[in-house]
Amino acid sequence: MTIACIGSGAFGVAIAHLLSQNEEHEIVIWSHDKNYVSQCQKKKKLFVKNQFEASLPKNVSLTNRYDEALEKANIVFILINSKYFLDVIQELKYYSFKNKTVFIGTKGMLSTKPYYLLSYAKKALKCKNIGYFAGPNFASDVFSFNPAVMTIGTRQKKVYLTFQKLFPMMKVEYTKSIEALELASVLKNVYAIGAGLTHAKYSNTSSIVSYTSVAYLEMCRLLEQMTGTSRVQDIKGILGDFFLTNMNTKSRNFSYGIARFHSSNEASNYLKNHTTEGYENLENIVLYLGKNISYYPILFTIYDIIYKNKKTDTLLDICFGRR
Repeated sequence: MTIACIGSGAFGVAIAHLLSQNEEHEIVIWSHDKNYVSQCQKKKKLFVKNQFEASLPKNVSLTNRYDEALEKANIVFILINSKYFLDVIQELKYYSFKNKTVFIGTKGMLSTKPYYLLSYAKKALKCKNIGYFAGPNFASDVFSFNPAVMTIGTRQKKVYLTFQKLFPMMKVEYTKSIEALELASVLKNVYAIGAGLTHAKYSNTSSIVSYTSVAYLEMCRLLEQMTGTSRVQDIKGILGDFFLTNMNTKSRNFSYGIARFHSSNEASNYLKNHTTEGYENLENIVLYLGKNISYYPILFTIYDIIYKNKKTDTLLDICFGRR
């Protein structure tokens, strides 16, 4: 089976490395960065700078050409930074996806309808077999073959079964609540900024767990009201991904929250060197919610802190019932 991984960021490389365990797979990583492709080939290494690296598996190759990545691919993973999602999909739509199965792992939201990445990609690529997947897991753990849960959102059981076969080393959960899974994958990163702000203020387990619990309940309420999904808390991918991202310094969004608490300059410098999905998608979330944003005070306050310089204590007052 030939598998294309579109994106050479942390998760794109980690998924490709994990899939390479099956020697029957031929994996092609597409990267926009010609220098990265050249370095991997020259050094015979598969790596993400300052994060992880390993010897380049024999069944993994790299290219910066879409035709080389897609020509023989049966399976396509799209794992690119959300900032470039629209541009990449616009380029991919000139290739046939009729007999391909596509899995989207990008965490983001569009600024206009249809808002959801899967809906946009499905229409643009004219692809029937498509799913959206999430964790809970960090890219570094996936790269190192550590066992974890992965959650696939699709309304086609054959897409779920295909995904499950690709990852026999993982526990794969299945949900038809695609929009809830996709929206939660964005929201958990925004709430993680608030978790970082709380951690920087108090630096104790009780406070961070208290914040995370209150924020999780608000997110579940938002998901149920905005997507019509009942019993969101039963979707393990949403529960696990939220707490993983909101209670761990390996989370870039959590770390950004800490930096933002210290100073705007420190936060700006952090953003220059780290992909921070919560920050990058916060404005789109606000556009998506419109007037409904006022019903979700924690989310609304994080936005005010980041974009309107509201004091951090406002967030803490809301979370801990001080107002």
